[in-house]
Amino acid sequence: MTQQKMVYEHVQIKWMLHYVNVWFSPFKGGANTYRGCEHNCLYCNTRYTHEYLGLPTGAFSHKVLVKDNSAEVLDKELS
Repeated sequence: MTQQKMVYEHVQIKWMLHYVNVWFSPFKGGANTYRGCEHNCLYCNTRYTHEYLGLPTGAFSHKVLVKDNSAEVLDKELS
């Protein structure tokens, strides 16, 4: 099995916080300084959620989007 090379793409974001409104989650929101992951766990709930970014199922494990301005945006959202 050939392992794909990791790609890190730097992006600028407008919002840092995201809100979750599902009955089974004890959390109401969160923040993440990147999108994607190197692990590609088979049980990961985000494996199928990145198709809108043009990444087919499972491909987000080979491409990580780094949110370069996350600290500034989070500071603005919390102030």
